[in-house]
Amino acid sequence: MGLFSWIFPNLDVSNATNNALLVELMLPRLTETEEEKCSLAHSVADIYRAGGFRSYSDMQALGQLDKQRRIVQLNFIALALDANQIPPFISGQMWIPIKNPFRLGNIPQSKIDSWVEASVHFLTKSHPELISPEAKRVGISLSIKNTPLCFTEWVNTPTARIMSLANGWGSIDD
Repeated sequence: MGLFSWIFPNLDVSNATNNALLVELMLPRLTETEEEKCSLAHSVADIYRAGGFRSYSDMQALGQLDKQRRIVQLNFIALALDANQIPPFISGQMWIPIKNPFRLGNIPQSKIDSWVEASVHFLTKSHPELISPEAKRVGISLSIKNTPLCFTEWVNTPTARIMSLANGWGSIDD
């Protein structure tokens, strides 16, 4: 990927926006319950730690991710889904690993928006049902929201606290 990144410097941005759109489409179903949110947050924390922050607790990792732009967060979720072998819900799509999702936080929003537009065009060309009247009726939207996610809230509910301890994720206050 190093050579391709050098020859095609926008390849990572293109792949990242595609990942982010796919996660946005999946997010409502992935986070329907507190348990699902909690499990996904812990998977994201594992990915964060694997990137060189091994001494961070889940809450420290999630706290750092809460400060990031949504496109960064969505790409961490994509990495976690890929690590857990959960494919995108859209047939023919796959997760493209992004070497350093944090770099996405430094890209101007206007550039991200243009790449999102290109990714939406590609997805709707191969899956026109994503922009059908029925898709709009059920709330399917091909966009990346502006508001960051709050992973720490996902693990700070009473049910999530019990689940964290039951699954050996440790105290979420550490």
